[in-house]
Amino acid sequence: WLFHHGTVELQPTFCPKKYIFVVNCYQAVVLCLFNKYQTLTYADIKEYSAIPEGELNNALLYLCNPKQKILDKENMKKP
Repeated sequence: WLFHHGTVELQPTFCPKKYIFVVNCYQAVVLCLFNKYQTLTYADIKEYSAIPEGELNNALLYLCNPKQKILDKENMKKP
């Protein structure tokens, strides 16, 4: 299985406007963790998802991008 080559369409319920996110499988796993938890640390996401560290970093870089504003980072200056 090549999980980084798949895509998932997610429709968030936290926005008043209707959006559809098209993300890869790893990003979908990270976003689905927030259905159960309000806030998560990097270590929590890594533990709960069991995504390899390199792939997790790539998934979180896109989700924490200030242009998309899907996830908020606690410390914006820290990479």
